[in-house]
Amino acid sequence: MAGLRDYNGRIVIDEGEAAADVRKIDEAITKITSVYQTLDPAKIDDSRFMGAAREGFDDFLGRIRKDLSDMKTRCESAKKLINDAVAKYQRIDRELRDSMRY
Repeated sequence: MAGLRDYNGRIVIDEGEAAADVRKIDEAITKITSVYQTLDPAKIDDSRFMGAAREGFDDFLGRIRKDLSDMKTRCESAKKLINDAVAKYQRIDRELRDSMRY
């Protein structure tokens, strides 16, 4: 998210840049979800993996899937923070504008 400063040196949030960042995060979430689903051990039927090898493989996939799930959660949190910051400053701008009318 691009940060600009106003004449008082305060950071100003560019709504367009924030929206672009949210779109990029949405794209990342989509890719993470796709990879997560692809790596579902139940969907991978490979007769070369049996016994301990299959257990190790499934364990490995489980760790990767957990990491992907954690990444998706972090992306969703970042997206929420961006949207919350934009909404907060939109509200502040509205309140300042309204207070100047009187």
